[in-house]
Amino acid sequence: VRAAPVEAPAPWLLAQAPAAASAAPVRPEPARPDPVRQDPVRQDVVRPDPVDPRYDFGNLVARLERGRVEDRARRVLVAPVESAGNAGDVARGLAGVLSRTAKTLLVDLDPNGAGSTTQPGLTDLVAGEASFSDVIRRDGASRLHLLGAGRGKTAILTREPEGLDVSLSALEKTYEWIVCVLPGEEPDGAVMATVAPRMDSVVLASNLEPANQDLVRAYEAAQAAGARDLMVAREQAAPEQDSASAAA
Repeated sequence: VRAAPVEAPAPWLLAQAPAAASAAPVRPEPARPDPVRQDPVRQDVVRPDPVDPRYDFGNLVARLERGRVEDRARRVLVAPVESAGNAGDVARGLAGVLSRTAKTLLVDLDPNGAGSTTQPGLTDLVAGEASFSDVIRRDGASRLHLLGAGRGKTAILTREPEGLDVSLSALEKTYEWIVCVLPGEEPDGAVMATVAPRMDSVVLASNLEPANQDLVRAYEAAQAAGARDLMVAREQAAPEQDSASAAA
């Protein structure tokens, strides 16, 4: 991990480039959720997901584990800077790698992403309109558990922050890692301001150069939103590109 040389507080780059809420419906009790039965297959015979070669997830995990967290799950938010940053790919790859050795939940905050808007998800959970068993499913290719965005608008997270707190607190009694991904090509400012302070780390997915002003502004906006441990994940250079550079 190295600091990028920018004028603003520099984003961390991976080595190897790789409030009072309004009245709301009754919400789920913050008891230990048991929405999905444990996989009876032993860990050593489960075929792991292929790792996305574009990103150095091992280095990213090591960077995230530097922060101290005691007696609860680590919360990570992955947010985009531009569409080419592939925040969804970073979040999915990171969560898949983590799920091999730890109980991991991937939370999709994008109504247009992997979570279907026809099925209940986080927004329904926060609104008190669904239970944990209604919203959490298992990924068929790994041990990863998935929580979709749900049928409501993500704006409910900003209107009902207490409901979000209750949901996260209950989920971290079951999981060791909670990886969230924000929607869109750029983070929604209101949602970022609500979610970021509740995370242990925020990862900006971007392939922009460190000095690019769009990246610098996104970094500063995440800081202003309350991100505590902030870093940038970018794609690794392809092997043939490395060889060409070396030859030159």
